[in-house]
Amino acid sequence: MARPRKNQPVWISNSYYVQLRDAAGKRHSYSLRTDDLVTACKRYDQGMKNLLQRIRVTSGKQPREPERLPADAIGRSWELNSNGEWVEKAITWAEVAEPEEIKRTTWDDLKANAEVVRRRKTGSDYAPTWQRSYNACIKHVPFQPHEATPEAIRRWIDSEIERGCGMTTIANRAALLSGLIKTAITSGYDTKLNNGFTLVDTSAQTTNHIATASLEGMRVALNHPNPAIQLAAATGMRRSEIVEGDYSEEGWVTISDAKTKAGNRRIPIPTSISIPTKWGTFKEMNLQLKQAIGEEYTMHSLRHGWRRACRGAQVSDAAAEFMMGHSLGKLAPELATYGNGYPDETLIREMSKVWTYLGGKQETQGTVG
Repeated sequence: MARPRKNQPVWISNSYYVQLRDAAGKRHSYSLRTDDLVTACKRYDQGMKNLLQRIRVTSGKQPREPERLPADAIGRSWELNSNGEWVEKAITWAEVAEPEEIKRTTWDDLKANAEVVRRRKTGSDYAPTWQRSYNACIKHVPFQPHEATPEAIRRWIDSEIERGCGMTTIANRAALLSGLIKTAITSGYDTKLNNGFTLVDTSAQTTNHIATASLEGMRVALNHPNPAIQLAAATGMRRSEIVEGDYSEEGWVTISDAKTKAGNRRIPIPTSISIPTKWGTFKEMNLQLKQAIGEEYTMHSLRHGWRRACRGAQVSDAAAEFMMGHSLGKLAPELATYGNGYPDETLIREMSKVWTYLGGKQETQGTVG
């Protein structure tokens, strides 16, 4: 009676086979047409059926049905040791499971990994602005990391353009997703991912430069009834910093969750500005500003206008960059390394120059803490 030689694929001449020996001891073999053991295990049962059918056709005999490959064989792997003996070794579920059975890595998984890596490297978390950018980005991404092929990315770009997104926004979002995949690979979190974003050109053909508010526009904004617009004109703060700043100390604002480490700072503000308990939306701020100084301007235009006002008021470049929350590494490396910024008196003096230049009043300067 025919019976299997082994209950697993047999390696013969650069390929895996199933084998049977009949009652007379004659061996019968059938190639599984693969040199991969996992694939051979999956093909084992069908290969045995094919071999039995061939024996029936050629001999006219009905050999005994062999034992099936044990059910847990897809969780085992076999290899020949140095003595030519078959030995068992463990293999992972991902090696033997069907694609639809494997739990795939998600964007949220990559985000969590990136946060762990950042904390390990810098000791701090991503800023709230980064979190908001991620949430806005992922809302309209129809594929997961393992599906980020160049073709899928291209279709996503096309759909984003149809939704009205500009190429600069799309490029920034693509860079964010690409960075998550890169971090997952380089940190060892998921080395099997492929970064399809590196194969797709997401750069914008044209750049829409932010218009800089004119001196007259800055003066109008400084006296605008919206306190957010007043603060943007008076200090050059980003709109997110205005909304999230701590105003508990009179005449000062403390920013602790800025876009960058250098953005965490404490700067004077005019005491004449009434800080509201609830800020309006960014859309409302931009709309009111456009109505006041022109359609081409946004809240960020006031940040650019404030920096130009610093030059007109002869504020030192290092102090201006510090108050804007920019890194001083190249401009003033000694300030970036030693002494932790400027004394209050210096900040008040330099900020007051801007307010005077814009037509503000001396009594609106911050108080020394």
